[in-house]
Amino acid sequence: METATENRTRSWVSAALMIMALMLPLLAGAPAESLAQESPQADGNLEVADPSVEWNETAARALEALRSGKASSSAFEVLRQKLADERDQALAIAESGSILSKSIQAQIDALGAAPDGDSSERADIAARRAELNESLAAADAPVIAAREAFNRANVLISEIDRVIRARESVKLTTLLPTPLNPFNWAGAFAEMQDYLGRVLVEFETSIANPSKATPLKIRLIASGLLLVLSLAVVFIILPVTLRSMNARARRVDVKTTHSGWALLAVLARLVLASLAGILAYSAFSMLDISSTAARSLIQVIPAVGAFLVISYWLGYVIFAPDAPERRLMKLPDHQARTGFWIVMGVGLVLVVELAIEASEKDMTFLPGTHAVASVFALLPGAFLLWVFGSMAQSSTKAQTENEGLEHPSYTAALVQLLARTLQVLAIAIVVLALSGFTALARFVLSGCALSLGVIGILLATDRLIVSALGLAAGVSGRQYGETRQSFLSIAIGLTMSIAALPVIALIWGARPADISEFWRLMTEGVVVGGTRLSATVVLVFAFTLLVGLVASRWLQRFLGSAVLPHTHLDSGAQSALRTGIGYLGATVSFMLAVGFAGIDLSSLAIVFGALSVGLGFGLQAVVSNFICGIILLIERPFKEGDWIEVSGYSGIVRKIAVRFTRLETFDRDDVIVPNTDLITGTVKNMTLSTITGRVIVPVGIAYGSDIKKAKSIFVDIMSAHPDVLREPAPAVLFRGLGDSALDFELRCFISNVGLGLTVRSDLLAGVYRELSKAGIEIPFPQRDLHIRTSSGLTDLPAQDPSEAEPKASPQPG
Repeated sequence: METATENRTRSWVSAALMIMALMLPLLAGAPAESLAQESPQADGNLEVADPSVEWNETAARALEALRSGKASSSAFEVLRQKLADERDQALAIAESGSILSKSIQAQIDALGAAPDGDSSERADIAARRAELNESLAAADAPVIAAREAFNRANVLISEIDRVIRARESVKLTTLLPTPLNPFNWAGAFAEMQDYLGRVLVEFETSIANPSKATPLKIRLIASGLLLVLSLAVVFIILPVTLRSMNARARRVDVKTTHSGWALLAVLARLVLASLAGILAYSAFSMLDISSTAARSLIQVIPAVGAFLVISYWLGYVIFAPDAPERRLMKLPDHQARTGFWIVMGVGLVLVVELAIEASEKDMTFLPGTHAVASVFALLPGAFLLWVFGSMAQSSTKAQTENEGLEHPSYTAALVQLLARTLQVLAIAIVVLALSGFTALARFVLSGCALSLGVIGILLATDRLIVSALGLAAGVSGRQYGETRQSFLSIAIGLTMSIAALPVIALIWGARPADISEFWRLMTEGVVVGGTRLSATVVLVFAFTLLVGLVASRWLQRFLGSAVLPHTHLDSGAQSALRTGIGYLGATVSFMLAVGFAGIDLSSLAIVFGALSVGLGFGLQAVVSNFICGIILLIERPFKEGDWIEVSGYSGIVRKIAVRFTRLETFDRDDVIVPNTDLITGTVKNMTLSTITGRVIVPVGIAYGSDIKKAKSIFVDIMSAHPDVLREPAPAVLFRGLGDSALDFELRCFISNVGLGLTVRSDLLAGVYRELSKAGIEIPFPQRDLHIRTSSGLTDLPAQDPSEAEPKASPQPG
């Protein structure tokens, strides 16, 4: 039976390779593929004469394995893979159906509908119908069998997944002897010393084995040369190259963050560090060492090198101790150097943990040895995670203070939350390790460390891509922050984050089979109302709809700028036509998207019918405004640019939408009027058929004035104004005898009703000026006060003259 260390060691190696390539789901699927290849019947073959026989045999084996519970996890994985392949094969048969059955059904349809019970059918047609129905039943048998096999495989796969998860949970929660017990340390050291002694003896024997094809002397010389080259790359070539590139980058721009030399320096650090690792591994490989006691250790050496190289590179990219302007975390120089060594330390902790995992696979240790050996990785790892969380919190607090913000930004708050979570998990690792839950503590430590590695790779990759784009666009280093806020940068970051989700899931315990199952559900989708909705269908629908909307918007702009201005249509008709084309384009785009995506709306009619009832009650006002908007666009009782009055508001129509109409008042305020108010209410349109309008100006003159002369003055003033129309001619009406004046009205039509206030102001100014010249007075209200005496007033006490209020004289109103 496969042990927990075997599973975990394989996952360590896979995780190292996956982090390097950021394609972990594909690489992590390799063990499952290799397990599936152990069974020659793993591949589903649609050309098998009767695949249901093989399906039944696989289902029987799965049922037996589940009943007995004696199969290993690896055996269950192989069996699950075979079930998954057969499930895909059955789904393909069930969905495609049988060509023969479709042709037979077409023949039955050609016979017409079968008569009901009270009617009879010709004997030859009835016989033919019966024959075709029997043939159809025989042709549908494979499809029915495929559907049965698909459902059965789904159930069995779910049950196998449950068993494997239960076993993994038991392994994680296994309680080992606590490392706090000093008696466990003596036995642990003895076992580890014995193991190391066996490994050294086998190494010496393997190196000095005379049966090797290459003599020992040549192997030692070649290995030494490769090791010297590796050290030369690390301590000579790498520092010299980076100093030269950084110096050139600073000469380009002191504050640059992505000059060409700076970008090359980041890439050169990764390439040269990887080259040094490859040379070191080649030096070890030249010794041609083979050992049964250290077989797993030898197998994980490439993963060890990968962890060290990635830790070194990420530490420099994120903290950049020698280049403050390129740091992803804005820290002082001493904290940046500390951060670099923290990253290197986490990498070394992962290497130690990986070596412990491999050694546990090569030799069966006592439980106490497992717990004691793990302490050397768990406690330093927890300490480094705690320090890293503290540094992240101090960095965000300092950034918030430097920016003068009262509260941290969203990003800073998220970083602080993650940092606190990291510290809590560090404490949990220590508690679990000391209490004996070693497997769970290892799981948490590796999950935190590898997750931080993935996040670091995402940030570094985003920095490289955006820097390359900024360099290609010629953006200077000082504009780097603005470049990072561009839509393309956000899209790149979002895409990489989505691609990293399977990686994070694998790190925290998901199996490759779980990822493949999730992907299958995304691609195959779910059935809703007889229509299968999948990620492919949704993407095709969204892409087609987006293209259609963009095309309709382009057509609107093209007509509005190149075609409609050359027609005889007024601006309102042009606006209504553009709006109608927009709605028509949206409708056509939706129908095309439905067609290209293969969505059968008829099968969703019941669902849409039920939804329409609820929407009809809940969105009555919205639907009503929508219908009224369409009516306004068709009938056009007013158009954009008209001056209307509605619901107590007066202004210019700026936009007619399907739900509302936007007015701009003369105070430059925007008023949103529901379309129902414009259809059901009273609307006054001053510019519907013509922009001419009448202006009425009331004027009063004093009693005793020459009425004929005043009327002549009024007519001359209106006739002299350039905006007053000659036809109809201006008129002056004597409206009445007021309390203080003779009331007149000046009535005239103007060419543009929008100039009404200006014309009114000009006419009043002219009236005042000309009446003053003619000596005609414009009176103000006057009142005569009559006091009547009464007998009761004589009985009132005399008032002190000093307390008597002065009598107010009449004031003009």
